[in-house]
Amino acid sequence: MMSRALSRGRMCFEQANIALEDLILAELGGKICSIDPILVALDSSHAHISDMVNHVDLLRHEMNQRNYVDLPTLLTTNLTDLGDALTDEGIIDSKARWQEVQEKMENGGFVAVLNMIERNARDIKHETELLRRVIAACALSASSGKVAMILEENSRGNFRADFAKMYSNWNVFMGRFLASSMLSTELWYRFNRYGSLVSAPSIAARAARFLFAFTRYRSAHMLRSGFSFSIMILYAKKSLKKYIHCSCDTSRRSARRYLFCS
Repeated sequence: MMSRALSRGRMCFEQANIALEDLILAELGGKICSIDPILVALDSSHAHISDMVNHVDLLRHEMNQRNYVDLPTLLTTNLTDLGDALTDEGIIDSKARWQEVQEKMENGGFVAVLNMIERNARDIKHETELLRRVIAACALSASSGKVAMILEENSRGNFRADFAKMYSNWNVFMGRFLASSMLSTELWYRFNRYGSLVSAPSIAARAARFLFAFTRYRSAHMLRSGFSFSIMILYAKKSLKKYIHCSCDTSRRSARRYLFCS
């Protein structure tokens, strides 16, 4: 329900922008257009974000009632590696947003992340109220068909910067929510052995990565220990076969753990 309310809030904000574009086009065509559709859309956006905050409160109450604890996979998952993989595959688009969520999750678990999301939602509510006031102050200019001119000539009452700031705030909020959602989903998948959001590398890629790591970390040690080159090759083949057939978790962290401990 939080995600639904968030999406509807963003959708209504976009509708406010569309209403503004309609007003500008109308004025450029010599018509007079009201700013009311912009204000109505912003009011709807505000209402949906308020609904989201209410859902956060309900979720927090339910978590307290059920003595919520984080999934144990939170302690066994390398969140930095996971964030890199999700970014590389285009699942999340901002490492900065991921790092914010990761820090909260590592220090306070999902409760800390939920608190961050709630604060962000309340900030969006407040910023929407401020933007509405700025635009409402242009009602007289709209009645005389001068909004487009104000925006074009950067005259008194220009709210382009206010609207742009709101877009930036929304983008940050959406990025944090997406990162938190993908992190929670990944931890759930791993806990239930449902696989991963991140595509598993091919056998060929895994083999190539293994051979590179083997060459880098094992060869010098074995040479110093007096092993012949032929014995090293046999050892590499045996280890590679073991790696490919016995490694169930194909994450980079697990691969490194195997390489260093085998």
